[in-house]
Amino acid sequence: MNSQKFTAELQKQLGEGLTARPFNRFEPADSIWWLISSTEWPAFQYSKIFVNPLSATNKYEVGLYLEKGHSSNILLVEENKPSNRAQVMDNDWEWAKLSKDKGRLEDVIISMQQAGVSPRVRLEIEPFSPERAAENYDGEKQKIRLTYDYTGTAINLLDKNDTINDPKLRGLIEDVAQQTNVAGIMNSIESFNESEWYWMNLLIYFETDSVNASVGVLTDMLNLLGVEES
Repeated sequence: MNSQKFTAELQKQLGEGLTARPFNRFEPADSIWWLISSTEWPAFQYSKIFVNPLSATNKYEVGLYLEKGHSSNILLVEENKPSNRAQVMDNDWEWAKLSKDKGRLEDVIISMQQAGVSPRVRLEIEPFSPERAAENYDGEKQKIRLTYDYTGTAINLLDKNDTINDPKLRGLIEDVAQQTNVAGIMNSIESFNESEWYWMNLLIYFETDSVNASVGVLTDMLNLLGVEES
């Protein structure tokens, strides 16, 4: 089963109110996919279920995908066009809402563990790109990834991959690498003075090869986050 079929089956079991979107619409069969509680696109402001196929395996990373946008200051230095305005985060973005209620993110991790899967957390950091809202955008070459596992009491850094080597980010990376929970990661980001110029994704996920085994875990996650169809 490829990622397109895996996502379609998840969508069928979780409910028709979720819209399926591929990262790569030109090669959707093996693309990363999102399930979103809205038909709006781009859908940066919404929390999403993501399905990421792991190469050379029949497994997928599946879980929560949360995006942090930029401040409106980017429109002062970049062209004020729709693709840039779409990247400006306001209080309606799910990241902004959950930053005020970080306990719900911790609850997602705990619920995954209680369901018998092994939760992981990934923080991805990218500089501003005017092409982000384009359908063929690929930011993989300019991305920092920090991946953590969860031991039952705390998250622990497993891996760090930095393709940017941006001096402005050194202090932030050192800080988030030492955090032991998701709330600490988000607090570090909020304390970072240059945060508005960097796009960030927060993923809370598990690995699986089974749609059926994923449905209950994801249903609990959506309930904890209070995700509703729009």
